[in-house]
Amino acid sequence: MEINETLLRQIIEEVLVEMKSGADKPVSFSAPAASVASAAPVAVAPVSGDSS
Repeated sequence: MEINETLLRQIIEEVLVEMKSGADKPVSFSAPAASVASAAPVAVAPVSGDSS
């Protein structure tokens, strides 16, 4: 899996800023959807044996 270092660095910096501010608000990631999708492709596997 290829890791986008620029995106990872940006996310880490944003998280550190949020932690230092001590604010009790959700962290918002402002990365474009295309870069997130290309940085971390997710394969959805079908769930078997759970048809209730």
